[in-house]
Amino acid sequence: MNRIIVLFILSILLGCSKDDDSQTSESNIDSEIIDENLEGAQNIFLATGIQLKQSRNDAPLKYGNPNIKMNGVIISPNPVIGNFMIETINSDNINSIWILKAKPEKKYQNENFEEILRTVSYKDNVLNDAAKLSVKDLTANNVLVNVEDLEAGYYRVFIKVGESLNWDNIYINGEGADSPEEIVSPWE
Repeated sequence: MNRIIVLFILSILLGCSKDDDSQTSESNIDSEIIDENLEGAQNIFLATGIQLKQSRNDAPLKYGNPNIKMNGVIISPNPVIGNFMIETINSDNINSIWILKAKPEKKYQNENFEEILRTVSYKDNVLNDAAKLSVKDLTANNVLVNVEDLEAGYYRVFIKVGESLNWDNIYINGEGADSPEEIVSPWE
């Protein structure tokens, strides 16, 4: 009987494996980033990088590994002082916009977000509950968004175009007091 108990405990110990946080698989990242439950929605707030540019035609300066999905949508300028423009490249209309306070972190810097986020979306009710600012029932392909009432810091902007959801990471620079070095410091 003792031999059976020892064998049972030994088989349990040998069957267990140590989780290694330094090597995250794509499926782990998927579930962490796209968790749509409000209890786990902290990852809807995660900003893993940012792209800065002054106008729609500027090539963006990329810092970190931005977890963004911007299929045919452009936001400028970034960083934002007062307001920013959202435009679609084609003539598709923007339906809704949600702006969420973001948490910048230097995580997942080697992941291919273009591939990982290809089929990802968030539900409208999750975005509604999490948003600091939202605008709905839009029918335009370019929208000027006033963010003067939001405090300075990192935000995620979610844009619904038709049935497609896009998102970007921005920095609202209040009165323009923060230096570019301060804005990109989480990813250096």
